[in-house]
Amino acid sequence: MSKRKSSSLWDQWERVHNEINLLKDRITEKIAQEEHLAERISNEINRRRGKVRLTPRQWQILKIMIDNVSWTNKEIASSLNVSERTIKFHVSALLLAYSAKNRRELIDRCLKS
Repeated sequence: MSKRKSSSLWDQWERVHNEINLLKDRITEKIAQEEHLAERISNEINRRRGKVRLTPRQWQILKIMIDNVSWTNKEIASSLNVSERTIKFHVSALLLAYSAKNRRELIDRCLKS
């Protein structure tokens, strides 16, 4: 009987522990979404004011994209010793900041401003 009780308690503890981990993951994901939304709103406000605010890394990536138009995300990532996913994130932020649909439009808008 005591084995059954301890097993049942263990099962309950595992369920609670798993639910806590799931909640932590959901909260972390929600925070990341909120930060991304805040960045999008900030970029849109700055764009409407005629200003584009970029991080130093975004400026660096933008310069590489302008200087090396044919480079892929992988090539940019390699030149900066970062992951390709990191470059994709920054390129997406740049497209959003300049309200561009693609890299060509992004570069054109940058060169005009």
